[in-house]
Amino acid sequence: MNNIYLVGNLVADPQTRVISDTLKVANFSIAVEDRVGPRKPKTTSYFDVVAWNKTAEIIVEHFTKGAKLAVFGHVKQETYENKEGKKVSKFTVVADQILNIPARERNTTQAAQSEPVYASTGDDIPF
Repeated sequence: MNNIYLVGNLVADPQTRVISDTLKVANFSIAVEDRVGPRKPKTTSYFDVVAWNKTAEIIVEHFTKGAKLAVFGHVKQETYENKEGKKVSKFTVVADQILNIPARERNTTQAAQSEPVYASTGDDIPF
């Protein structure tokens, strides 16, 4: 089973491209903090993420640099040759669902009123 669940912050604003009339793609990176133990320093891992069609539209419309979000998806391995002719492998997260995580607010009434943004690709992944 190939599933991944990440919670992190957008490193930069998502970039989008229109490939055809019916195919859109958004690329972005998220930073995920990890703490191995209570007295260990935090480490940060960075993940490249791709979203297609409706999910791509939503990520570009509703999320900007620094936004906290959850990404549910799967990992895809891409292999290619670099300029020196060496075979290189890269892993990318393909977002199946995206959910915003609102910032913590002191006023719980405001927090309860903020509506989450949720995107699910369904069957719109082109492969």
